[in-house]
Amino acid sequence: MFRTVAEIYEDPDIRSHANRFQDVCNDGGIEQCLEKAGHLGGLATESAVISYVESLPDYNFRQQDRPRAARLLGCLPTHILVRDLGMPLTAWTYGNDREHRATSLAEDLAEEGFDPDLLSKAKTLAMVENMLPRGNDILKHNRVIEAMLGAHEIVDLPGALQRSALPDVKLSPSRLDRYALHPLRATKGFWSDGLVNEWPGKEKLNARDGLRYKLWLDTPTGLGLFYKGVPQLEIGAVAHGDDELQVKQMQRVYGKYYDPANPKNGVTGLKAPRGLMPLDWQKLTVDIAAQVATQLHLENVGILAGENIPSRTAHIDEQKAVEAYDGAAARLTFNRDEQGNWHKPVVDLLA
Repeated sequence: MFRTVAEIYEDPDIRSHANRFQDVCNDGGIEQCLEKAGHLGGLATESAVISYVESLPDYNFRQQDRPRAARLLGCLPTHILVRDLGMPLTAWTYGNDREHRATSLAEDLAEEGFDPDLLSKAKTLAMVENMLPRGNDILKHNRVIEAMLGAHEIVDLPGALQRSALPDVKLSPSRLDRYALHPLRATKGFWSDGLVNEWPGKEKLNARDGLRYKLWLDTPTGLGLFYKGVPQLEIGAVAHGDDELQVKQMQRVYGKYYDPANPKNGVTGLKAPRGLMPLDWQKLTVDIAAQVATQLHLENVGILAGENIPSRTAHIDEQKAVEAYDGAAARLTFNRDEQGNWHKPVVDLLA
C-alpha cells in the first residue's frame, strides 16, 4: 500500500534521521519543510508525486519548491525511499538533490544492484537532454549503458559478420573464430565518456616496440570488436528518446607507430585494422546495435549526425564525421530528422 510522504515522516525515527541534515534544519526542520512543500506530502499515488515534482520550476533564489521537494525525498533513508516511493522517484531524487546526499544515495543504491559510477553517468546523459532530469530518463540511460557491458554475450557475432561481408567475400568458420566482442568501459572522462583503461590484451599488445593502441569512448560503455586479439572497431551507443538505441560512436581503431628511440617525437605511422578489410564495418556496427536494441525491447536504432558529435570528444573532425556517420546512415537507408540525426526501425534492420 502506498504511503504518502507525510505519512512516512510520521515515524519519529525517520523524522529524526531527516532533521540531522543542515539544509533541512535551516528550513525550520522537517515539519516546516513539509508545510512549505504544499500538497506534496499528501499526494496519494506514486504517479501523482512524479507528475508534481517533474512540473516544479528550475532552481533559483526565489523558487525553492524543487530543491525543497528533493530535500524531503532525499532525507528519507534510501531503503524507505525505494520501497515506499519506488525507483523512478528515487532516481528523480538522485538527479535533483544538489546537496551532498546525492553521493550517499548513489552509494546506497549499490545495495539495490546499481553501479554508482554508471548511475552518475546516466544522470549526466539525462541532464544533457534536460537539465531538470526525469527519474525515468536516468533509469533509461542506466539500463542501456549497463546493457552495453553485457551485450557481447547476447550478440550473434558470426551472423552479423556474415551479413556484413563485402560482396563476393566468404568468411570461413576458422576466420570467423578470429573475431571477438569485448565490453569497454570509460574510466576517465569529463562527462560520460573517456579513456578505456582496461581491455583484453592491452599490456601484451602495447609491449611491442614502437606500436601503441589507445581506446577512447564517446559513451560511458561500449563494445570493442577484436581480430586476432587486436582492437579493430569501437561501438558506443546510448538511449535516445523512449524507444531508440542511438549509435554515437562507430570508430575504426588504428595502432600508432612511434620511434622507439625517441617516442616524444610523435606518431610516425599508422597500422590499419586489417580485420575490417573484408567487412562493411558500418553495416556491422548497425547490425550489432540492432541486436542490442532487440534485447532491450527498443523499436529503433539511431545514428548521431556527424555535425552533432560533441567537439570536445570528437575522434575525427566534423567533415570526416559527416562523411562517416551521415554517409553511412544515408547508404543504409536511415531516415533523417529535423536535428539531422538518423533513425530506422529495428525490424527493418534485422529483416
